[in-house]
Amino acid sequence: MKRSDALLVGWIGLFLAVPGFSAVSPPRVPGGADAPGLLAVVHGEALAPETVHRAVIENTEQERFERLFHVGKYNFVLFAATLQERERWIEDRLLALAAEREGLSVEDYLRREAGGASAEAQASARSQLLARLRQAAGDSVHVPAFRVPLDVRDAPALGNPASAVTIVSFVDFFCGQCKAMEPALLALLEKFPGKVQLVAKHFALSPSDGQSFRFVEAALCAHEQGKYWEFRRELFAGRLHEDDLEGEAFRFAARLGMDTGRYLTCLEARLLVDRVRNEQEEGAAIGVFGTPVVFVNGRRVPNAQDSALVERMIRLELAGAGQGHEQAGDHRLPGPESAEYPW
Repeated sequence: MKRSDALLVGWIGLFLAVPGFSAVSPPRVPGGADAPGLLAVVHGEALAPETVHRAVIENTEQERFERLFHVGKYNFVLFAATLQERERWIEDRLLALAAEREGLSVEDYLRREAGGASAEAQASARSQLLARLRQAAGDSVHVPAFRVPLDVRDAPALGNPASAVTIVSFVDFFCGQCKAMEPALLALLEKFPGKVQLVAKHFALSPSDGQSFRFVEAALCAHEQGKYWEFRRELFAGRLHEDDLEGEAFRFAARLGMDTGRYLTCLEARLLVDRVRNEQEEGAAIGVFGTPVVFVNGRRVPNAQDSALVERMIRLELAGAGQGHEQAGDHRLPGPESAEYPW
């Protein structure tokens, strides 16, 4: 197997290896006792695994959170390296075929095209040559869109659920860039009425006892009563004080006519703590290690804060460019610092 093929298979395998990826499992203690359903017995009193596992998970929460960053970053590196290897393979094949048609080696062909120029000029000539070769190749170069699996069931969403395009954004409520990006994301729903759905995911940048995590819990508890987007709007607008979660939650729920008892029970009993952890784990599994991160129909946006780029990807999806076949180059979207990322 070629290196590029191995990288691709390995990246896809990461997704397939996530247990029940459509509903990521909470952390689990590896292994188990020989006797199913118990860890120990003393004078007839049994110790159930669930009792210990829950305590162990809570006591190792900081370690779990620290691991998330490293897992997410590594998975992102795998993702980027896979697609960069794909681009290198395409370029190598195009150059090899062009040189073969001229009866030259690749080195002699490049030297002829560069005209014996300096190293910098040769690099520029190579880039221009590859652009011409890709354009001339047309449909003979098949570059499928590269997507990641995302479970959007039961997630807070705006827009038409049957729309052709689904935008999934991973945010942290105390991420300034997430807050700055929000108006542009909402504007896309108005720009493409009925054609785009916006789905909210969260990558809380704290362990479960931290402020970021707890406010995600509060937002999802509001979602249980259909008030997620109202909570998100008030939080991003600075109308909810960060240092008084329970008090602000009660006042928010009362102001919107929610069942305050149900809402506070959800928050204080931490009924959704595993759901927030699951979203953190889901994000790390697909290369999220910071926020914001945006996906358009499963395609990662190279620069989530570039609203023009997000719009371009939406238009590509609506035009069918990402539906199974793309011409070479159609998928090449500008990334951070104007670098070309083959996403």
